[in-house]
Formats: sequence, C-alpha cells, structure tokens
Amino acid sequence: MNFSCIDPGPDGFSDSVAPRARVLDHARFKAKAGHCVRPDAIVLASDTLVYSEGEFLHKPENQPDARRMLKQLENQVHHVWTSICVMTPQGQSFEDAAWTSVKFSSIPEDELSRYLDGKEWMDKAGAYGIQGTAGRWATVLEGDLDTVIGLPVELAIAILAKAGACRLDLRR
Repeated sequence: MNFSCIDPGPDGFSDSVAPRARVLDHARFKAKAGHCVRPDAIVLASDTLVYSEGEFLHKPENQPDARRMLKQLENQVHHVWTSICVMTPQGQSFEDAAWTSVKFSSIPEDELSRYLDGKEWMDKAGAYGIQGTAGRWATVLEGDLDTVIGLPVELAIAILAKAGACRLDLRR
C-alpha cells in the first residue's frame, strides 16, 4: 500500500470544552484539509492534546510556556487524548478518540533545564513526548501508550476498517 504524508496546517478552531470533543474537532479539521489536497485518497488525520487540571495544554509557544506546562504536570495525573478521523474520497468521515491517564513524577531542576535547552518540547502537546527524554518522568496509569505517542494503532485500524480502507482480522 502506498501512502504519503501531508501537512494539513494548524489544528483549526474548536470552542468545545470537553477534551474528547475538542480533539475530535481538530482531527476532523485536519482530515477535511487533507481531503482538499488529496480528494482522491483515503485521508487519516490525528490530533493529540494534554488535559490537566481543567486546562488544555497545547503545543507550547516558547520555552517559558513549556516550563509552565511541565511544572503543572509535575507530581500530577493528567489525561492525553488522541483522535483519529478518516475521510474517504466520497467525503464520508469515520472518527473516534482515545484517552490515557499519565502520572508525572517530580522533575529535578537540572534535568528540566537541560530538557528545555533542547528542542524535544517543541511541537508537542503538553511540552513532552513520552517516547523521549520526558518518558523518564511519565508513567502510564490507564490506557494505551500509543495514545500518548500520538497514534493509537488498534483504534486507527478499527476506523480504517469501518471506512473500508482495510480488513480487520480479529483472529490474532
């Protein structure tokens, strides 16, 4: 199967206050943007957001914003939501979202400073990727690690199957 990656641009606007609804709005917006670029293709779009203490932690604007987010996550439990929207060439969309509960430990100041001096926090919801350096501070409590990384694979396969883009073999 051939595929290509396209950048659909920004997340788009959402005024939804519920994490599930907001992350679905973002994936839907990206899928529609991708469909405009490749109307002949099956488009899979995804979005991830971090929800902590009633606040959406999007991608940090700068290093001080990243520090603020990480300090907010420190010694707390938060939820990471990832949504997937698949759009067919006929314009039908199929979507769902998953969440994972993550607990951060305390972050030693010297580690935090080194982390912020690098670029790992850039372009990451909540200023971290669990698969990188920040993974040493994060523990998955409930849910799927793939959701935190940014693409829950089983959910993606299920949605692609509903869209007719693949067959779902449950005999694993």
